Amino acid sequence: MNKTETAYYEEQMKSHVIEIASTAKDQLSFGDNFKGNKDSKSTHGILTWHLLQYLKDNPRPDLHELVSHIYSKCDTLWVDSHQQKWRQVPVLSCSRRIGGRTAFLELR
Repeated sequence: MNKTETAYYEEQMKSHVIEIASTAKDQLSFGDNFKGNKDSKSTHGILTWHLLQYLKDNPRPDLHELVSHIYSKCDTLWVDSHQQKWRQVPVLSCSRRIGGRTAFLELR
């Protein structure tokens, strides 16, 4: 491995990886059209909608606040037409322990 490759991999080791999934692997993911909201012109996934709305209002969110927001909006229970109950619980994981404010998307 040359010096350039070594520097690249050392920088990657410093990076934070945050994974956000709308559900656990055995759950269904829900969507809605969020009627009455000017940004909603079609159906969106519950997690995607609330995550993007939160990031619009908080471009450098505190991670604890973000996680609380996601769970408060996305931990949902749905009952279908056969009275079968379904639940959607988001899954968040990180490559290492982080906290405080962070930028999810680097804007240039």
